[in-house]
Amino acid sequence: MRAGIILLLTLIYFLQGVNSGAPIVLALLGVVLLFSFTQRIAIPFYFILIILVYLPFLIIGISNNHTDPQIDIKFQLFYLIFWLALIQFRDIYIVEVLYIINALVLLLYIALSFNLIPNFWSWGTFGLGGRMYGPPIISVILLLFFYVIKEKPLDWIAFSAFIIGLASIVLTTNFMNLIIVVGLFLLLALDFQSIGKTAGAVIVLVLSGYVFRDFLPDILASKMNYLFRPWEYASFQMRIIDLVQVLGNTRFDFETIFFGEGFGATSRVFRVNTIAPSLSGYYNFHEIDNGFYYVFHRGGLALLLIFFLSHYFLLKLIPSLKGRLALALIVLVTNLLTIHYFTYLFYLLIPYLIIKEWGFKRGFLKLDVGL
Repeated sequence: MRAGIILLLTLIYFLQGVNSGAPIVLALLGVVLLFSFTQRIAIPFYFILIILVYLPFLIIGISNNHTDPQIDIKFQLFYLIFWLALIQFRDIYIVEVLYIINALVLLLYIALSFNLIPNFWSWGTFGLGGRMYGPPIISVILLLFFYVIKEKPLDWIAFSAFIIGLASIVLTTNFMNLIIVVGLFLLLALDFQSIGKTAGAVIVLVLSGYVFRDFLPDILASKMNYLFRPWEYASFQMRIIDLVQVLGNTRFDFETIFFGEGFGATSRVFRVNTIAPSLSGYYNFHEIDNGFYYVFHRGGLALLLIFFLSHYFLLKLIPSLKGRLALALIVLVTNLLTIHYFTYLFYLLIPYLIIKEWGFKRGFLKLDVGL
């Protein structure tokens, strides 16, 4: 049972972002769902409530007749199946799963760099400035988040996972995940009752940066200059331009403002290519890189309010200040810069871990439908 759960969750993790992998993900999620069912299927009332909230916005999207709505809608289907499977398990062995995945992620990037395996996650392995494309690198974020909310001490598992995760981040030059991982590590190391431990962790972090500075790709080294002024970073400015464009194209009538355009919507923006001006033009995207707009575009102010209220509830469930700061850090940074919060299945572990740990204690999960 234990090995089966770890294997299935690992396979699902690496299918995130796979090119044309939707049918495989759906089939594997079906296997996980069947594997998770025992003699009694638990369906909490809040899960039914989620479906009831989702359906009106799905109907709005269908009625708007969006182009290729399945590109968007498949993610909600995956999320619902994955969540229903997760809540059946008594234990998903979170530390083992995420630690194994984190190590495999680095090994896969090394293999990709030497062209030892085909790249299932991108049409090309190397991008501008040597940036690598491959499997998601969020496993270290989720592992450190678990440590912080559980108020676990910084042990060799968390520390080695942090170092391994940093190596993957260096290869992908992902500035957003670098900010989150460093922030979570500092929260984990922060100990108000032991200044020595906190100072030691900060020193280790600074020394690691100093030692490895010469090994950083030029593109990541250049990004470090924007650590304390991210609004000047070109990619961040492009996201602002995209947001201004889509807001300018939004129909600001009553229905759209309050209820959005429904699930299945896409965005169209004009991109200027300064290197090759002939390539400038309009591009259609699943959504621009802004998770908050992703919610607003599909559900208007109504769904955006539900999103904020649900995360406020999650914040209230977490008893520690550091845990609340960790959740706020992940949600704010991720959704300001990407839509991964709604397309990478494993982000579901964030509410799952919170509700599983403190929802039971407050009676939140005791009301369920037994099948």
